[in-house]
Amino acid sequence: MARWPKLIIGVCLGACLVFMFYPETPEIRSNLVKFNKYVMPTYHTCSGIGNQMFRVASLYGIGKHLERSPAMDGRQVCQQKYMDEIKAIFPNFYNLVKLKDPDSSDVEKINFGDDCCRHQDPTRIEHSDANLLVLSGNFFQSYKFFHFAKNEIIELFQFSASLKKSVSRYASDLFGTDKNHKMCVHVRRGDFITDKYNLETHKEFLLPAMTFVESHLRETKNIDDVSIVFIGIEIDFLSELGLSESEKHIYRASAKTRGEDLYFGTRYCDSIVLTASGSTFGWWISYLSPDSVPVYYNDRVSKVQNYSKQVFPEDNFLHSWHRIGFRDGEITLVDVK
Repeated sequence: MARWPKLIIGVCLGACLVFMFYPETPEIRSNLVKFNKYVMPTYHTCSGIGNQMFRVASLYGIGKHLERSPAMDGRQVCQQKYMDEIKAIFPNFYNLVKLKDPDSSDVEKINFGDDCCRHQDPTRIEHSDANLLVLSGNFFQSYKFFHFAKNEIIELFQFSASLKKSVSRYASDLFGTDKNHKMCVHVRRGDFITDKYNLETHKEFLLPAMTFVESHLRETKNIDDVSIVFIGIEIDFLSELGLSESEKHIYRASAKTRGEDLYFGTRYCDSIVLTASGSTFGWWISYLSPDSVPVYYNDRVSKVQNYSKQVFPEDNFLHSWHRIGFRDGEITLVDVK
């Protein structure tokens, strides 16, 4: 029986040593705030992933003032389907946002954010005791709604580990040993060609813009070797550009999913050129990229002059981004008023 005390002491010492040299992994703490009440937009179509991101980011920023978490319309079949894709891309987004019924009880509806792309002061929204506050606005495409909480927005749109691994393999195969500065040129045509408001990418702007940005990078960033990476470009349009691949490295990035394309842009672009500035997809690639990545955007956003993004660029594009315009056959830097 005398052996039992020694045995117990030995086990205890062993356990102590385990905890000393293999301490418990600390729980990862999130900076994202959650509330028991919710705020939701009004929409009848889900739109693309970039629009989804704007809604949630802006509602998160608005909700911080109102002590409410973002919610989306659970009646929309497209929204239900979107959540599976969002879960695979942005697990924090998926875990934060709730699907709610805007026609259920304990709901209040107010007018706010009706202009797609203009910022309004959310502190002017009157207090409501309703569990769900439904805003009349749809898109909320102004970074001013959430930029004050950028670190939290970065966490909200943290890409999944599996997606990152997949893109890492893709980028390694795409670039090989190329260590040049990667100038990413985002192109949007497709649906923008028939869109009433957003201006699609035009060759007449794209080609001189590439030349201008490359020259500007060489002058301001002391960059020698530049590789061009197209994101979102169709093969037919790329061939129309008449670029000679023998002159410089030219890549067409096309990962397996749009989530992978989005992460690819934020991770592997050393500079970004937005040739169709109305694209929220290109906008989010730029916003989620490191602050050290210079961004250039086409100052002609829309086909119509009264479109908010065209009239109020200060509400949509960061002041640190370079606004470039096509004037008299040349690309120039344009000041934001």
